Amino acid sequence: MVSVIVDLNALTGHDDAGAEIVESGPIAAETARRLTCDSRIGRVICRGRSEILDLGRLERTATPAQRRALVIRDQGRVFTGCTAPPGWCEAHHLKPWDHGGHTNLDQLGLLCSHHHHLVHEGRYRIQRNPDRQGFGCYRPDGTPITITRLAA
Repeated sequence: MVSVIVDLNALTGHDDAGAEIVESGPIAAETARRLTCDSRIGRVICRGRSEILDLGRLERTATPAQRRALVIRDQGRVFTGCTAPPGWCEAHHLKPWDHGGHTNLDQLGLLCSHHHHLVHEGRYRIQRNPDRQGFGCYRPDGTPITITRLAA
């Protein structure tokens, strides 16, 4: 496998900024376009030059930077009613990685071990809400899990 670092604008021909072959050095944007013409492309999206937040299919497990971003975005765990602290939670792929899921923030959510087992082994389901703000949790029969507040 050869890793090429290239800006999206250069890769799509909108810019002639150079590219780089990891551990080999700089190459022209046109060379990067030729190398990626019929190859499998895995993307890595970063915040700045230091924190990788979007790994595509290159890695199965979430990075520490992704976990920090998940804690901030989701305020902890995503299973309805769960009160486990974020430090006890695991990053879960909404679409399983072994079925083509990506290790990207929009495809990850934090689940405590108990709820992670329910999703994987108990056929419970988690999905992003249509507005992309929060998650919906569903029982194996498809009914949504909701929290009913008791009157004081």
